[in-house]
Amino acid sequence: MTNKAPKVVQPVKLKSLKGGQASEFPLTIPVQRLDGVVMELSITFHAFGKKAWTTIKDEFHEKLRADAAARAAALVAPAGDAQAVDAAPAEPEPIKLAPRVSKGIENDASLVLQIAKGWDLEDEFNAENLQDLEDRFGGALTAIVNAYDKAIYQGQLGN
Repeated sequence: MTNKAPKVVQPVKLKSLKGGQASEFPLTIPVQRLDGVVMELSITFHAFGKKAWTTIKDEFHEKLRADAAARAAALVAPAGDAQAVDAAPAEPEPIKLAPRVSKGIENDASLVLQIAKGWDLEDEFNAENLQDLEDRFGGALTAIVNAYDKAIYQGQLGN
């Protein structure tokens, strides 16, 4: 058995805050197959600061709240359609999960596209393939966003 020495990164002296930060950085994200096998995905991210990342997250959550409000408004019958007193109440439209799940995956993929530049897969880095990644490896987009969040807020890279 060979012992691998940990990779040593020599420190570089910071001389100025301007230009001191890298403009991008890679992270390895573990995604799990349904049989339990962990696969690794390498993603290159934009190096946003905490303030910029917080603004992106705020905008994302505002979009989610607006989508939820629109869904809730669609469930409420318009006041002008009041039923006659003798009429039987209409059956409520059943809630369908497929459109909600698809919209959630679409939203998560759009967030990843804002923070990431690319990946090491043969497949093109785009919204459709990010959605396919989430469909095949449930939780992958959340893992990507969480790893980025940890890197930006806590300066922790890697596992």
